[in-house]
Amino acid sequence: MINYPKISIVTACYNAEKYIDATIKSIISQDYPNLELVIIDGGSTDNTIKIIKNYKKHLSYFHSRPDEGQYHAIQEGFKYTSGEIMAWLNADDMYFPWTFKVVGHVFKKFKDVNWIIGLPSYFNKDGMLTKISQYPASYEQSFIRKGFYRSYLAGYLQQESIFWRRELWDKTKGLDLKWKYAADFELWTRFAMYDELVSVNAPLAGFRMLPGEQKSSLY
Repeated sequence: MINYPKISIVTACYNAEKYIDATIKSIISQDYPNLELVIIDGGSTDNTIKIIKNYKKHLSYFHSRPDEGQYHAIQEGFKYTSGEIMAWLNADDMYFPWTFKVVGHVFKKFKDVNWIIGLPSYFNKDGMLTKISQYPASYEQSFIRKGFYRSYLAGYLQQESIFWRRELWDKTKGLDLKWKYAADFELWTRFAMYDELVSVNAPLAGFRMLPGEQKSSLY
């Protein structure tokens, strides 16, 4: 695994003391040899910063100050990364113990693959795994490019489970911050202008379901 590509993970957070510890542990506990973790905090007033500082030696970069929202923080965080492979993980979601090994292997072996997605997976509020989709989450490239992916079709593209090469991020210039609630949804349409999304038949990350608490459910 020494020769596996560097993976850069950005986590943006704000007053996330309930879940940030589990999120960080899901990242650093995998012992992936070429990992870069950046955390951007929006000026938390709870115990979030104290928890993050417990993992200071594992962080490539960290700051805490007011920002313009989650997507702005993520975009800012990637400026402090250098990995060939990129992804972001929200402060209440988690990776699985094998995630980086699978991701590193796929991108090392298949040089023509530029972005991938795992099987959509879900945790409950207590961090218990409640569901893993039995079907690969993907659409034809032309469908993604047009935004034709919805819950009533084959489901949304689960952001937590998507990893991509830096060259794809550079081509698309990253997130478009005018989209307050769905900049990731819009980003995938631009990724699909350049390459096909490849499904990996394994769960790579899980979305923590917090009905009524998350922007994804509120808006």
